[in-house]
Amino acid sequence: MVIEILSPSTSRLDRLTKLNKYLQAGVCEYWIVDPDDKCVTVYISENGKFVVNAYESDATIPVDVLSGCEILMESVF
Repeated sequence: MVIEILSPSTSRLDRLTKLNKYLQAGVCEYWIVDPDDKCVTVYISENGKFVVNAYESDATIPVDVLSGCEILMESVF
């Protein structure tokens, strides 16, 4: 599992370049946290592709690689 916190200077790198490299490297779960928009984009690897889910700041997000683990985003933002 990889979690990236976006900053204006790395947004493009995190959303495109790193996303593809993580998929190629076999990363099972990749989160991109956007502190400005208070949202999280979660990519779950399935059959060699990432499935994307988007969450708002009031969501409880399940951690796919840790069965039973959830993160309440209100406590993060």
